[in-house]
Amino acid sequence: MSAPELGRRLLEARPLLVFAMEQHQNALQGLLRRLSTGVLNLTRSQVPSLLLSIYSNKHQVDADLVRSIQQAAEGPEAPEAFYRISAYALRNIGHPSAARLLGQLPASMPLLVLWGQEDKFVDGSNARDISAACAARQQPCRVVNVANASHCAHDDNPDTISRELRLFLQRFESNMMQ
Repeated sequence: MSAPELGRRLLEARPLLVFAMEQHQNALQGLLRRLSTGVLNLTRSQVPSLLLSIYSNKHQVDADLVRSIQQAAEGPEAPEAFYRISAYALRNIGHPSAARLLGQLPASMPLLVLWGQEDKFVDGSNARDISAACAARQQPCRVVNVANASHCAHDDNPDTISRELRLFLQRFESNMMQ
């Protein structure tokens, strides 16, 4: 099953998952830990195919990238990190949470959101929700939909990302000087 298909199925099952997580939290934490460890072990062997499904520009998926991801997945903290990411994702299926995190930032802090237009893993509505949340707080926000880029926009389209970051930092710096 592909990652986007798994995501769709989890989204459909979200109400049941949330209910089960609330009613049987301890049992489900143990199950999720075992499941996430199993998925992590499976994921280690599938790193090349997973990366190829994530990247728009397939030539970016080289031996060095694959090796760096595999090494991180074999570190002693990997199972716990994978469990925490899995638990967070399950709690937030279908509900963008990035906009809620804005409350932890000063409303005066400018925000740059770089979004790969071809991202198949995180829905583009998240960028719109962040932008709307910024507008409600009167927080400066710029959303850039990066063409020819997916979930790893910085690798898929590094020129656009670099240009946008430079422009953002220049504006940020000039505002700080005033």
